[in-house]
Amino acid sequence: MAASEESLVFAKIVRYVAQQIEDVAAADDPGAAGGYAAVLAELADAFEYTGGFKYSYEQSRHLVEVFALLEGAMHNLAHQATRLEQHNAAAKMQWAAGQAGEMRSEVQRRHDDGEGGVVAFVGEDDGAPN
Repeated sequence: MAASEESLVFAKIVRYVAQQIEDVAAADDPGAAGGYAAVLAELADAFEYTGGFKYSYEQSRHLVEVFALLEGAMHNLAHQATRLEQHNAAAKMQWAAGQAGEMRSEVQRRHDDGEGGVVAFVGEDDGAPN
C-alpha cells in the first residue's frame, strides 16, 4: 500500500471506532464518551486529509491514551471479524492495531523525552518510521 492508501484505510477504521464509541455512549450515557469520539474524528480527518498531524508535548500524554484505546478497539474488531470469517477485514484491523501500537509507542517515547512530534504515514522512499 502506498502511504496515501495507508492513511485512508487507517482513517476509515478510526472513523468506524469513533462511531462505535458514539453508539455505545448514546445507549448508556449520551455524554460519557463523546470526548473520545470527537478526538477520534479529528484524528481520522488528519490522516484522511494530510496523512498525519503534528502534536506538542502537552498533547502527548492524552495521545498515548487515545492510541491505546484505538489499538485495543482494533484488536477487538479483528477478533470479531475473524469469528465471522471476514478474513480481509480482520487483516486490515490487525494491521491498523499494529500501526496504532507503533504510534502509541513513539508518542510515549517522545513524551518521556519531553518532546512533541509528528504522527504520519511515510512513503517507502522516506525511510523514516511511522
